[in-house]
Amino acid sequence: MPWIGLLIALTFALYTALKKAVGMPPLAGLTLETTVAAIPATLYLLIESEQSTALSSGDLQLLVAIGLVTTLPMLFYVMSLRHLPLTTVGNLQYLNPSLMFLLAVLVFQENLNA
Repeated sequence: MPWIGLLIALTFALYTALKKAVGMPPLAGLTLETTVAAIPATLYLLIESEQSTALSSGDLQLLVAIGLVTTLPMLFYVMSLRHLPLTTVGNLQYLNPSLMFLLAVLVFQENLNA
């Protein structure tokens, strides 16, 4: 049984239901979540950069930029939760992996090896 996939689906469904139930403004909630996640991530990166030379300052700047870029779609997602019923959100989450697969195979011509 694909335990990892089921666990990811369950946690994202619980996250969505919790976000819908709490009713916190989208920007405030996302700021809180990002801050809570950023604290241990920053500590890890600081400790790792002191122990090894694998991460340069350019790498760290790129990680910060990537974090900012990924925050915008998450903000749009959280904002949409306030306006859509959970059944619609659930159906869209169900369709997303299938659409990504079709995009990879049909548009980007990715090889499908069995």
